[in-house]
Amino acid sequence: MLYRNCVLLLLLISPVISWASSFSADSIGTERRNGETYVLHQVDQGETLFSVSRRYGVTIQEIKELNPEIDINQLSIGDTLRAPLFSDLSRGEKTLHTVAEGETLYRLAKQYEVTTDNIRAWNTLGLEPLKIGQVIVIYQPQPEEELPDPERYVLHEVKEGETLYAISRAYQVGVSELMERNDLETESINLGQVLTIREKNPVPVPVVKVEPTVSTVSTPTRRVSRSEALRIEKERYERIQREEAETLASYKKVTSNGFASVIEGKLNTKKFLALHRSAPIGTILRVRNEMNDMSIFVRVVGKLPDTGVNNNLEIRLTQSAYDKLGGINERFPAEITYVE
Repeated sequence: MLYRNCVLLLLLISPVISWASSFSADSIGTERRNGETYVLHQVDQGETLFSVSRRYGVTIQEIKELNPEIDINQLSIGDTLRAPLFSDLSRGEKTLHTVAEGETLYRLAKQYEVTTDNIRAWNTLGLEPLKIGQVIVIYQPQPEEELPDPERYVLHEVKEGETLYAISRAYQVGVSELMERNDLETESINLGQVLTIREKNPVPVPVVKVEPTVSTVSTPTRRVSRSEALRIEKERYERIQREEAETLASYKKVTSNGFASVIEGKLNTKKFLALHRSAPIGTILRVRNEMNDMSIFVRVVGKLPDTGVNNNLEIRLTQSAYDKLGGINERFPAEITYVE
């Protein structure tokens, strides 16, 4: 019965959550804990903490926090780890609510400004009614910051194995400068995180003025002319441009055109998410509305199902992303760009 309810619930909220991310082939069941349902994953040969976190779409730190009784740094074959059942929906401020007499799903959804579908998903309720004294979990989403303007800033998406120090060396920007620009408290960065490197506009040429120095010994003073200062700055800027071009050349740019529409079903999120035909899950896409030339960045959270309703569609977007692009019709022509 629980299995059938989970299937029905997944049909209600897919296409945002893929079956693969909610129940992997090697999952051994679920566990109810502190008002929330978790997938139980049994560690297999060759698996690491990183690979498990990627499988379930969570961070390594979240895996550590959910499994305090396991020595995460010494994983062994057969260890059982918890992971969120619906990782993409389980974000924001978490509240454990004890159901009181007379409370319904609709009333709680209004109280916490979420949807009844999400409450059912977070608690794997299926079609069962609430019970007095039942503890359920509710997430209230926090506003998501928009990505910086790619036309103004040089951006870098963190790849597997990259460190903040390595990125700073590649772009010749100080680590402290990167931390300050991206509001980082530590040098820790996450896979897929988008970092702002610097503004694209060249730094203005400084006017070099040599002040006279007081000295008892007469020494020649070399004055830097404006033409020489311009030459030095031009060479520095050209070197930076070459290094950026070499870095970008190592990535393959993919561009496609097609129609964009809204993800079907109710999804209470302000995140800019998308379902795409071919881009891997986690990819950052630049989507441009060809009717008004507006652009945003979105993250792929699933594959666009190859069904009749999606014929002639290239991408589906969350309502917030669709509205941000100025979509007023059922669909609009879009240009999609990303790097592999």
